[in-house]
Amino acid sequence: MFSPEKGKNLILTIDAQVQYWTERYLEETIKYFKAKKGAVIVMNPFNGEILALANFPNFNPNYLSETPQEYLRNYAISTVFEPGSVFKIVTLTAAVANHLDEKVKTIFCEQGSFKIPGSVLHDWRAFDNLSFEEVFEKSSNIGVAKLASLLGKDTIYHYIKKLGFGRKTGIDLPGEEKGLLKPSSLWSRTSSFIIPIGQGIGVTLIQLVKAVSIIINGGFDIQPHVVKKIVGEGFLKEKKYLRKKVLPKWVTEKVKKVLIGVVEEGTGKKAKIEGIKVGGKTGTAQKFDFHLKRYSHTSYQASFVGFLESKDMCLVIGVTIEEPKKSHFGGVVAASLFRKIAKRIVDYNRSMQLELAK
Repeated sequence: MFSPEKGKNLILTIDAQVQYWTERYLEETIKYFKAKKGAVIVMNPFNGEILALANFPNFNPNYLSETPQEYLRNYAISTVFEPGSVFKIVTLTAAVANHLDEKVKTIFCEQGSFKIPGSVLHDWRAFDNLSFEEVFEKSSNIGVAKLASLLGKDTIYHYIKKLGFGRKTGIDLPGEEKGLLKPSSLWSRTSSFIIPIGQGIGVTLIQLVKAVSIIINGGFDIQPHVVKKIVGEGFLKEKKYLRKKVLPKWVTEKVKKVLIGVVEEGTGKKAKIEGIKVGGKTGTAQKFDFHLKRYSHTSYQASFVGFLESKDMCLVIGVTIEEPKKSHFGGVVAASLFRKIAKRIVDYNRSMQLELAK
């Protein structure tokens, strides 16, 4: 017979107050926009600590037998979706790293319609000539596809992998999916134009948050996690997590500046917080209708992944909302939720600083 052994305690990175607000505002957004479901992740981009991770609809663990199976899935790390324009951060990073921002000053965006092999690309509004920065600020599919074409599919694929897509992030939670990514050797002629704009590829929200974190932290691939320490009687284990340099800082600084422009001048204006440095990328992805075998004109995935930065705090927040009804734009649905959460965290942090100063 073995004597019972007292278990150990897990010290988590989760901030209970931030988790509460994140869950509350996510639920409010899902209900207001009559969306199907959604998820939010709040993460420290420098060490990978997750302050909040929320899914809605959620469930009560006391009534598992009465809960639909789909609600038990950890949407933030286990659901794979086409990201749409959020994924343009890959082309942006690849273009900057290969000095296209210096070589290509303007891109003709075909006034909203551009024939590519096997399809026609459209922009959400007709654009004529856009600067390199404006292509991303205005989120032009045509402009990004043209830049990707100049870079070539192998370069795009290289930066997709460099930013962590196509493999698991290594988060210390069960059920993480690695997404969907074909080797560039299997890309069709159409793929070379649509994958750079976020179609024909599958990602998770945690992958998007990690990718933006690499840009914000100066080029380090970090491992997202929720466990900080394991503590027991006479026992202490501080968890060690991976951190590897994958991009030079001069690249990430230039990319970061463009992402700030997205919020200041482009599609992410609803994420703006007065007095705080905010940047990010919106995404409005048409969902693929497997019954009709084409992209839907009524079902969308609205996303925004961005960062907020002040002198004493830097966080990356990823938001994705599935099938919102009142508006389907990432710049409206997801960016607004980002702002709500970010603004509350900023105010919370300021009040804590004032308390400490007393």
